[in-house]
Amino acid sequence: MEMGTSKVYVSKRKLYILSFFIPVILMIGVWIALDIYPFGKYSILVSDLEIQFVDYYAYFKSVISGENDFIYTFSKNLGGDMPGFSAYYLQNPLLFLLCLFSDRNLPTAVMLMIVVQIGLSGFSFSYFINHMYEPKYSSLLFSTAYSFMGFFFGYIPLTIYFTNFALLPIVILGINKIMENPKHYKTYLFSLALYIFMNYYLGFMMCIFSILYFLYLLLIKSKKICNLRNYGKNIIAYMVSSVFAVLLVAFDLAMVAISLRGQKENPDLSKFGFYRQFRILDIFSKLFAGSDKNHELPIIYCSVLAVVCVLFYFINRQVKLREKVLTAGFFALILLSFNIHAIDIIWHGFNDPVGFKYRYAYFFSFLMIVIGYQGFQLFYHNISRKQICIILGVFSIYSCYLLITGNRYANWKDILLNGTLLILILSAFWFIGKDKLFQKRAGWILLFFVLGGEVVFNAVRAISVYPMGEISKFTNYYDNVSPVIEYVKEMDDGFYRIEKDFYRDKNDSMLFNYAGLSHSSSCEKDYVKEFSGKMGFRNNILFAFYNRGSTTFADSLLGVKYYISQYDTTDKPYHKITEINNCHIFENPYVLPVGFCVQDDIDQVDMQTDNVFDIQNQISKTFDSNLPDIYEKTEPDYIKISNLKENDIGGITEYSKINGEEDAYIEYTFEIKEKKGLYLYFNAPNLQSAELFVNDFSRENYFTNTNWNVVYAGMYNPGDTVTVRLKCLQDILSITNALFYYENKEILKLWYENSDSKNIEITKNSSSHLTGSVDIPEGKENLVFSIPCEKGWNVKIDGRETECYEVLGALMSVKVSPGKHMIEMRYIPEGFFPAIWVSLLAFAMLMFFIINDKMKCNN
Repeated sequence: MEMGTSKVYVSKRKLYILSFFIPVILMIGVWIALDIYPFGKYSILVSDLEIQFVDYYAYFKSVISGENDFIYTFSKNLGGDMPGFSAYYLQNPLLFLLCLFSDRNLPTAVMLMIVVQIGLSGFSFSYFINHMYEPKYSSLLFSTAYSFMGFFFGYIPLTIYFTNFALLPIVILGINKIMENPKHYKTYLFSLALYIFMNYYLGFMMCIFSILYFLYLLLIKSKKICNLRNYGKNIIAYMVSSVFAVLLVAFDLAMVAISLRGQKENPDLSKFGFYRQFRILDIFSKLFAGSDKNHELPIIYCSVLAVVCVLFYFINRQVKLREKVLTAGFFALILLSFNIHAIDIIWHGFNDPVGFKYRYAYFFSFLMIVIGYQGFQLFYHNISRKQICIILGVFSIYSCYLLITGNRYANWKDILLNGTLLILILSAFWFIGKDKLFQKRAGWILLFFVLGGEVVFNAVRAISVYPMGEISKFTNYYDNVSPVIEYVKEMDDGFYRIEKDFYRDKNDSMLFNYAGLSHSSSCEKDYVKEFSGKMGFRNNILFAFYNRGSTTFADSLLGVKYYISQYDTTDKPYHKITEINNCHIFENPYVLPVGFCVQDDIDQVDMQTDNVFDIQNQISKTFDSNLPDIYEKTEPDYIKISNLKENDIGGITEYSKINGEEDAYIEYTFEIKEKKGLYLYFNAPNLQSAELFVNDFSRENYFTNTNWNVVYAGMYNPGDTVTVRLKCLQDILSITNALFYYENKEILKLWYENSDSKNIEITKNSSSHLTGSVDIPEGKENLVFSIPCEKGWNVKIDGRETECYEVLGALMSVKVSPGKHMIEMRYIPEGFFPAIWVSLLAFAMLMFFIINDKMKCNN
């Protein structure tokens, strides 16, 4: 060990084992401190990990078990392609660990996966640093610091990124190998390809950082600009390797690029404003232990030890001035990227990230730890009083700045804590520099314990920012709902959709593996979400959500055959089947199969109107043009406005509170003339806060992110009085129009009888392969599928490929002649075969070069 003056052989194997297990043991300590199951009662499922990723992981398991595939899914809105989704969420090799656990135990599986990812990060950094420098036990300090960098825990929900962090040191090692010898390109090439494959988003950022790091190394090693030509082979090896890395995963990237069309907003020139996002000096407060509790600045914590060592690097005379300037410039460039919005969004693929900012901040932490280790090698055994005074002076000056400016990212307690850590670390270095062996050992022990305690404290504090629910919240919900879904599947093995009026989140269809209408992810087609909104469901722009449903017609048209409710009755004309675990299963007697036949006037439906009931009436008439309206417009008999002033502003009715201390509301009263179901919907220009009541019964807040869809007020008898009240919960309430419609059950039944639904049978062989038979009647030669129209679908009628086209702004349709036909549908991602050939060709060329090089070496 580095405890004496003599050199001791250090086994790399032992270092690698320790570099993995030290973070693992510390991480277990974090779980114990946080009372995380199985060490406590809380679940690690927080933020996006709870509302999205755990459901995606359940879907991953269903793919591995053969129930679904990575190409297409019906657990995503009406259905959707999966290459973009899989490439972002599901191409982490460690996800195979989840297959060792049941879906019910996914929280525990995720916790284990995080522990393994943390351990692998420590191992990979140790592998990198001990290949770059002489193997030493002190490298364990820095491998542990890397595995516990703040980004891991400040963004603990983003487990989809963590394996990329473990691979980063290997990519950088590959670049260093190329700089040493251009023939040693394989480490960089294959690790970069894997990095991009595991997550294309982080892969894009890695490519930027790779270029910057290579240029940094090149400028350091060339010493003078005129010497750059001596590194021509290195430059060519780097560029060619980078290109081949991308070509190797072209099969994935091409499908991703096509899949993401219509999912991400296009770059907007207005976003490229060169304005500051924060005071630049504030960012250094994020280097303090415990600072990850605030996510408004980049999370760059990398341990106080690493920061101290970076400062020593810059004040050490053994480091040449040119190298210091280049290193400072590299740091400054990344800091500038954080600070200038236009540069920041370039790193994020030319789009502002949603929810989690500065997703490339871990590159800064990595660079800090690497440079810190270089500084550590220069001084740890020979620290001077002058160096200690400089370090303490820098800390004191910056602490004064934080206190004087009233910095909200680090308070006096944080300063006191980090000051104490700094003094302990400097004390450890002082002891290590002593001649006596026991003092050296005391210094090393103190250093390891201070680092271990610090990183565990920072991790606990960063994770505890997220509200944690008890593990029973997930397991109880799973135990309650899973038997219900399984009952439906066993009872009916056909192809249909299921929906519920309760939910854990918007991705239950992925967790329980059924076809539904709700979904939330970064990979949803905008036109599908817009169609959902036009059908009366919730289109949040970011996601589509069934909530408590729309109309009976909307459910029937889109194949919702089974409706699961928390209530024992429903006024909709559905038949109750049974009740399991207080979940009541209803069957929709008017449900259409996934395919249905309509007339040519399907193209004439006006999907641009903001009247969702009118759209549904128009669609119903494409089955039978003589069909009366299913939804009949009605007006309230009385409208009462209380404590509100009404103003008309450009077609929008604005209601302003008169007295802010009193309740304010709009009340619509209906005198029921016939027994019909009453529906309502309010159009408005934006999200607002208003509580909706029907007959004094709260239907929760309306105009919200999740609750702004068609509402079924209920079925009433003649002579009944129904009041619909909007209670204003803010100073101003704006409404474009209020829509009230009756549902005519007899016309709905007539529509279903005229739909020829019994003449169509569709079977789901897999998520991307459907087969069936159809009997097309005269005058209804348009076969429409309640599936989004995407170019990847290949439809064959009686073995002949048929052209698909879009109807209703979203759905897929084909022209079919009258009579009986066999139908087959396969989804093959657009660009799949050309991209496969590109990757295969690149791989073949690469193998040729590798074999050729090996033969030359042998000769």
